[in-house]
Amino acid sequence: MIPRPPARIVQETRKKRASSSGDEIIFSIFCHPAGCPDGVPAVIAYRETTGTLTGVDLPVRLSARNRDPNRAHVMSQILISGASGMVGQALCASLESDGHQVIRLVRNPSQLSETGTVLWSPVDQAIDGDTLKSHGRLDAVVHLAGEGIAAARWSTTQKARIRDSRIVGTRLLANTIAGLPEPPGTLVSASAIGFYGDRGDDWVEESDQPGDMFLSDLCRDWESETDPARQAGIRVVNHRIGVVLSKTGGALQKMLLPFKLGFGGRVGSGRQFWSWIT
Repeated sequence: MIPRPPARIVQETRKKRASSSGDEIIFSIFCHPAGCPDGVPAVIAYRETTGTLTGVDLPVRLSARNRDPNRAHVMSQILISGASGMVGQALCASLESDGHQVIRLVRNPSQLSETGTVLWSPVDQAIDGDTLKSHGRLDAVVHLAGEGIAAARWSTTQKARIRDSRIVGTRLLANTIAGLPEPPGTLVSASAIGFYGDRGDDWVEESDQPGDMFLSDLCRDWESETDPARQAGIRVVNHRIGVVLSKTGGALQKMLLPFKLGFGGRVGSGRQFWSWIT
């Protein structure tokens, strides 16, 4: 057996920007000897500039908002399902840092707090309407809840779980907000690029027809469940989300293992086209 070269650590050190304390952050990135570390400093420099590694972006965003007299006192109230997921967590943090009021739909009573949460049960087609109405008019609703596509092998049972978690939840939410005394202005309801099916190298647009795969049928039916909201005069956005990449989960986490073991390389043919979120 040919011994596998040990992994090594490429280490870059940079001073934290906009810090009077002179604190330093040391970025350590695992890299196999066959890998190329040349791009590491560039990645760190870019993220440091945008503030995603140092927290600089938050005060900058708040400062910009406070300087704008048209936005300084404007706060939207937004209802979000799937707030505990990867996209949901990032979205809630971003909205709240901008001063908006986020109300989270939760399924577990233990997650209820004094403010900012509403209990719902998509399976039972039930939602705490009284608590929801007590928050007053919603400016927007973002619906992200659903069984993880890659949570388990696609058995017949798992496919049913994936489908039902999207269909029944969207149906309940669309009908609920359509029946509110003051419906929200906008519903952003998640869908997926699986709507288009496997199109190879073809370019696809929103006007293109769905494919003929399981995900295509699911997305078509999933999007149609938002019709009650649309008929109530609510602006509906069926957001066809792509692959979510995050070190904390999603597709990237599942692909990282061979790289951590030093066997990383091209995934599949290397010609996959992804519309990704990171």
